[in-house]
Amino acid sequence: MDLKQLRDANREAARSILPIAIGMAPVGTPPPPHWNAPPPGRLKASLRVAATNRAGIVRAGRKAIPYAGVIHWGWPARHIRPHPWIMRAAQDNENVWMRVYMDHIDDILDQIKGI
Repeated sequence: MDLKQLRDANREAARSILPIAIGMAPVGTPPPPHWNAPPPGRLKASLRVAATNRAGIVRAGRKAIPYAGVIHWGWPARHIRPHPWIMRAAQDNENVWMRVYMDHIDDILDQIKGI
């Protein structure tokens, strides 16, 4: 078995969660026009998928959106409650990404001669 196969399975599993996480992502209210602030929805738009040989990852935020982790995990010292929508998307849809892994395992087993 090639480790690249694991990375591909992890990426596909993360991709299966991405649309669900996008749908669950918090979106703030539009700021007043005189605030000169960016429009809401930047956090939601920053969601993307990554994968390693060990994990599939749904990431949020970028350098210009440094608050993604705080919104997701909270910040008790600042009285910011967590809103772990990515984790909930994965937990609530375990059957979706587990099916991805099961299909990949079946494909690998089909490639093994003698089974």
